[in-house]
Amino acid sequence: MPQPPALDPMLSLTTAARLAYKAAMNREAGEQTLNTVARMIASRFSVFASADRESHANPARIMPDEVFEGDFQRGGDTLNFKDGRPRLTNLCMRRADLEKAIAEIRALYDKPAS
Repeated sequence: MPQPPALDPMLSLTTAARLAYKAAMNREAGEQTLNTVARMIASRFSVFASADRESHANPARIMPDEVFEGDFQRGGDTLNFKDGRPRLTNLCMRRADLEKAIAEIRALYDKPAS
């Protein structure tokens, strides 16, 4: 049975996006590209907003409609909404999903693994 999100080791979505892009393209990404990669990851994996950037304490799952209605900012750290909803910050994902996320981003960028 999967652990509740609060017990899963987490990784910032920005870091996950940076690692996935680097693996796919073999170069660093700017903020806008990281925002795009963060959206790609969030559309395929569970992503959470947490109370703390360092510990990712009290993660709350971001719903799929929020992923599509919001704009990722700060390289995937924040999800802003134009309709007045409060922004979601300290975005993170489960470390256990990172390897699969990297593989999916690599496939989207159509670069074979080395």
